[in-house]
Amino acid sequence: VTAQGQTNMIVITVTASSPEKAALIANSLAEEYVSWSQQLKRRSLKEAADEVQRRLDVAQDQILALGKKIQASGKSDELAAELQLVTGTYTTLADKLEQLRINQQLESGAGVVVEPAVPESKAVSPKPVKNGVLGLAVGLVFGLGMAFLSEYLDNTIKSTDEAERVYGAPVLGTIPVDSIEKSDRRRLVITEAPGSATAEAYRVLRNSLDFINFQHDMKTIVITSAAPGEGKSTVAANLAAALANAGKKVVLMSVDFRRPTTQQFFRVNNMIGLSDVLLGTHSLKAALQRPGDSQLLVLTAGKMPPNPSELLGSVKMQEVVNSLEEWAEWVI
Repeated sequence: VTAQGQTNMIVITVTASSPEKAALIANSLAEEYVSWSQQLKRRSLKEAADEVQRRLDVAQDQILALGKKIQASGKSDELAAELQLVTGTYTTLADKLEQLRINQQLESGAGVVVEPAVPESKAVSPKPVKNGVLGLAVGLVFGLGMAFLSEYLDNTIKSTDEAERVYGAPVLGTIPVDSIEKSDRRRLVITEAPGSATAEAYRVLRNSLDFINFQHDMKTIVITSAAPGEGKSTVAANLAAALANAGKKVVLMSVDFRRPTTQQFFRVNNMIGLSDVLLGTHSLKAALQRPGDSQLLVLTAGKMPPNPSELLGSVKMQEVVNSLEEWAEWVI
């Protein structure tokens, strides 16, 4: 419903599933509005007539009272003037009441239907071509906006150059984990798929570590990440296997007491592990396992201890690492 310019006219527009239904709804709404406006106008006229009638009754009572006073006290100029004034008021009110009653009889309402609604010959909506073009434009703008927003908010590292710039350290290797199916994440690609790009990436990482070890004589490597499921165990297991395949003496030690998975890569058990050694229930020799005939020893995490962080920071943990370094060329 909208106003028509500066006039008292209103325009009713209805959108429906068919032109006939739209016209019927518009005409019904217009008729209801006219009926409501008539009732409102009549109520207003009746209230005005009732008020005039009340004042007319008061004036009539005043005229009767003044007439009695004049009869009782004799005619006086003051009473005669007051009677004339009240009589004039009465006459005016009587005329106004009569006019209101005439208006009540003649009033047809404050609204009238000037032009009834008729069904359109063709639908005004939908317009497939226009809507399609508009939808395509909106989708394109929205898509571009989301792409720019995503790029602006994306703070992930996408290249080795960016990683070196952010962390101020050289990148030793990149592992194409996207090429590994989720079901195969816990497998040794070094031995099961030696010709794959992932296996080659681990060998490149091994060579980089050998070069650094030649310069700095380091033996222990800690592999970690910011969150679970990011590939710590996978990288550690495959790197250890790559080093062992090159003839290096390697110890792979799992310190993930909460979610140990190292044993799954080499098909060894997790009955006795690092936690048992740190708690003193088993010796280091008893906890070490050799999968196959390689130069690799595996120290699984073992059972979940009551205080894992205290054990990892204990003197006993340092003694275990020192003992492993005496035999191994690499402790991972």
